[in-house]
Amino acid sequence: MNQIMTPFTVKYHGRRADDHVLDAIELGHSLQGTARIYNSIAHYVAYGEVLKPRQKQLVRCYAKIPREGSYEAILVMASVATEYEMFNKVYQYATDWLVAKIGKHVKDALTGNADTEKLIAVIQQQAAQDEKIMEVLSHGLVKANDRIANLHGKLIDTLPQLVETTIYPAKDMVAPFGNSCDRMTLFDCTDEAFSITEPDAVVIRSSLDLKVGDMQNYLCTNIFELHLGTGACKLVVDGFQSSINGKISDPAINESNNIYSRHLNDRTGFRFTAKPVMKEGDVHKLFISDAREL
Repeated sequence: MNQIMTPFTVKYHGRRADDHVLDAIELGHSLQGTARIYNSIAHYVAYGEVLKPRQKQLVRCYAKIPREGSYEAILVMASVATEYEMFNKVYQYATDWLVAKIGKHVKDALTGNADTEKLIAVIQQQAAQDEKIMEVLSHGLVKANDRIANLHGKLIDTLPQLVETTIYPAKDMVAPFGNSCDRMTLFDCTDEAFSITEPDAVVIRSSLDLKVGDMQNYLCTNIFELHLGTGACKLVVDGFQSSINGKISDPAINESNNIYSRHLNDRTGFRFTAKPVMKEGDVHKLFISDAREL
């Protein structure tokens, strides 16, 4: 196998995943979606082009057997083309870094938070300091007769196209959310690790124009609906004209006489921290991670 990257881990957290069990169909969809996304990203890094529909794949994603009792998958990117010049292991860490950085950018773009200029600046700065990253770029995204300065224009032109190819595979990737897990970590245990959370999954799945907002503090004046099994709730929140749908991921909800149940029964208020999902600038849903007394 002509491995072009260090094997990387996709880890599932929460719900059934914490018991080392995932729904087999959901896991299958998730791995298929993840593989299709990283086939596209690795091809983009290696060959400097966005993979077109029905185009011959020169990079393929393979799954390795995970550790016994694990709820993680280990993926390996390998080149199908034997003439690819970057087989040498000395280039693998450079490819690892580029694929992970662009993978994080794709996730941010799919959830409405991409900063393309920042990504380009980081890649240009790293390439100027690391000759191996520069060599990988010179083989793919920046051809040998181009200048590194031209990387900016190339990425501006092609990154949106790359993101477009990942929209439907990403919906498969997040298939386990809600039933089998509530978080995924890609490139787990590396410096480039990043997570996909439940609000991210909601935005990725939706056909609406949604965006994941920044974590914020809120004041609940009344929680009047609560499902302890799913964490779904409805709240009256200070500063909002109508009630807000919420989803509680705080582990405290599983405790007896927890803060949410108490205030539901008492009809009293509390403070909480949540990540909002936005629709046209307004809060569509709040994903609550913790709560505290007034």
